Amino acid sequence: MSNVKKIRCLIGTVLFGLLVFVFVFIIRLADWYRAEFKTAAFSVVVYQLSTPLTGAGQERMDSMRASALYVSIVIAVVLTVLYLAADMIFVEHDLNLDVRLKDRIRSFLIRGTTALKVKKVISGLLLISLCATIVNRAFAVGIPQYIDEISHNSTIYEDRYVDPQTVQLTFPENRRNLILIFLESMEASFIDRGNGGISDVNYIPELTQIALDNVSFSTGDKLGGFHIYGMGFTMAGILAATAGVNYKLPVYNLNANIYAEVLPGITNLGDILEAEGYGNYYLCGSYSSFSGKKAYLKGHGNYEVMDLSYAYDAGHISGDYYNDFWGYEDMYLYEIAKKELDRISSLDEPFNLTMLTVDTHMPEGYVCDLCKDEFDTQYGNVLACASRQLADFLNWAKTQKWYDDTTIVIMGDHPTMATNFRITEETNEYDVYDREVYNCFINCSEGLDLTHMKNREFSTCDMFPTILASMGVDIQGDRLALGTNLFSGIPTLPESMGKDEFYEQLQMNSKYYTKVFVEGSR
Repeated sequence: MSNVKKIRCLIGTVLFGLLVFVFVFIIRLADWYRAEFKTAAFSVVVYQLSTPLTGAGQERMDSMRASALYVSIVIAVVLTVLYLAADMIFVEHDLNLDVRLKDRIRSFLIRGTTALKVKKVISGLLLISLCATIVNRAFAVGIPQYIDEISHNSTIYEDRYVDPQTVQLTFPENRRNLILIFLESMEASFIDRGNGGISDVNYIPELTQIALDNVSFSTGDKLGGFHIYGMGFTMAGILAATAGVNYKLPVYNLNANIYAEVLPGITNLGDILEAEGYGNYYLCGSYSSFSGKKAYLKGHGNYEVMDLSYAYDAGHISGDYYNDFWGYEDMYLYEIAKKELDRISSLDEPFNLTMLTVDTHMPEGYVCDLCKDEFDTQYGNVLACASRQLADFLNWAKTQKWYDDTTIVIMGDHPTMATNFRITEETNEYDVYDREVYNCFINCSEGLDLTHMKNREFSTCDMFPTILASMGVDIQGDRLALGTNLFSGIPTLPESMGKDEFYEQLQMNSKYYTKVFVEGSR
C-alpha cells in the first residue's frame, strides 16, 4: 500500500470512528434525557444546565456523562476496528486468502472501482443514519418545539402582570409568622383514588389527612393540587410560588455574573415581608447556589440562608458528613428547623422560615434510617417516610408557643421526575394524567372565604398572593404578578385565558420579562 493510500485509509477510518462516536453519544444522551426528565420540557434542561450546578447532585451528572462517553468510545472503537479490517480485506488484494473465497469476494464487491464505491456507500449510510438519529432524538426531547417557542414573543406580562409595587397590601395589626415548606416532588397523585389521587394505595396518608383537616385547593371535588405549566423544577417552583412569575432567563445572554443578582426587577414575597419588618430565613440540606437560589433569596428579602455550609459552620452536623445524594437528609433538616425556630422565634420580629426537603428527589429517593419497608418500591417507601416526618414536625410545632400566631403552608415544588415509579399497577400514567402538585394551608388567618377551594384551575403562580392572604393580608384586587388569591372568587389566569393558552404564553419569549425583570429597567 502506498503512503498516499495509507493516509487516505487512516483519514477515512478516523472519520468513520468519529461518526460512530457522535451517533452513539447522541443516542445515549437523548435516551438518558427522556428517561430522567420525562415530565420536564426541554427548556427546563436548558435553563438548569446554564446555571451553577453546585449542590445539584454533581456526582450523578458526572456519572451520566462518563457512562455516555464510555459506551460511545467502546462502540466506536469496536466498529472502527471492524471497518479497518474490512477495508484491508476488500480493498487490499494481496492478503493470503483462499483463492476461491478471494475470487468470490472480489467478483461480488471489489472488481475495478467497486471497493471504493462500497466504502462510500457504507460511509454514506452511516452519515444518513446519523442525521436521521439527530432529527429523531431532537423531536423526541422537544428541541423543535423549544425553538418554535422562543422564536415567538408573548405579551402576557404587558397584558396580565400586576406589579406588586402598585398594589395596596394591608397587613393585620398582629402580623402572623409564616413557615413555608417546599416538599421535593410531592404530588397529589400519590394519594389514593378514594381521596382524589390516582394511586392504588395511599403513599402519603399523613399528608392526606393533614390536607383533609385544613385548607387545600383542588381541581376537583376531592383532594388535588395545582399545575406547573412548564415550571417543572425546584428553582422555577420556588420562584413562581414566591414571585408569581415563571423562570425564563434569556439563555442567549447567560454568563456567570447573571446569577450574582437574580431578576432584580421583580417584587416578591421576601421583599414584601422584609418591608413589613419580617426576618426571612431559608433552610435546606444542600448547597443553595444551584440555579441561583441563594442569590435570589439574598437579593429579594435578604434571607438568612441556612444551607449545607451553614450547617457545618453552626455545628448542626459534623464537618465531614455528606451523603452521596444531595447533602444531608430530611430527618436532620427537621431537627435543625426546630433548633432554628427556637432561636428566631425569640427575636423581636415576625419571621418567615422557608424550608426545602430533598429525600423524595428522583430517581428513587433517599432511604434514611427512619424509612420502613412498606411498599415494593424504594420511592414508595421514601414518600411514606416523608409523609410521616412532616406530620411529626407539625405535631411538634403545635406544642410551641409561637404556633397560634403562625401560618404554615406546605406545597410540592413540582411533579416528580422519578419516571420509573409506577403509581398504579396498570400504567405509570405519565402520559395520560395531568399531574397535580400537593398544597395545604394550616392555621390560616380567621375570616377567609373557604367556598372557592374546589374545582379550580390554578398554577404555582397563584400560590404567591394566596400565601399572603392566608396570613391575613388584604390584597387590593386580589391579584399579584400572574397569580390570583385563591380565597377570592376571581378567576385565575388559567381559568380566564384557558390553561393551554396560559401555558403557551409562558413558554414564549417576553421582551417585558427581559427588560424589566432580568435587566431591572422600567
